[in-house]
Amino acid sequence: MAQVQCPNCGGFKVHEEKQVIATERRQIPLSVGEALQGSLIVACIVGCVSLALILGLTSVEIGGFARVVIGVGLVLLALPFIVLAPIRAAQGKATIARDVPSLVKYDFHCQICGYSWTWRTDEPPPVVNVRPDLIAKGAKKLKDDERRRQEQQEQAAALWYLQQQQKK
Repeated sequence: MAQVQCPNCGGFKVHEEKQVIATERRQIPLSVGEALQGSLIVACIVGCVSLALILGLTSVEIGGFARVVIGVGLVLLALPFIVLAPIRAAQGKATIARDVPSLVKYDFHCQICGYSWTWRTDEPPPVVNVRPDLIAKGAKKLKDDERRRQEQQEQAAALWYLQQQQKK
């Protein structure tokens, strides 16, 4: 989701958790990469079957010339799909049915003022009240928390170093 502003203080330091509540089936344009991937899979399958037929590696009793004709025929039948699928995808004409989120619930928590709220995509966004006093207090709190975290990390590193020295 785009950058979210806290409705309580107007700050942008917001943590979000997304939960899909409902989905619906839609026709989504197929990407060229997906079409190429499908074409390569078809090409590999048809190629392997054709090669097995031509080389006589199947348990089916078919004459030599008939095997070649069937193998080449399979390749010729698959060729339009292999070539045209990526072209149609590039033109935006190829689609695939996919489940897409139709209703999503977001749980937000402002890291500046501590305010938590929930918003669903079928509701209007909450009204934002910009409160510079809360933003300033929250920014100071975040800096203090970061400073404390760094001090703890430095102390832990020093303690680890001392422990390593004592083991020697």
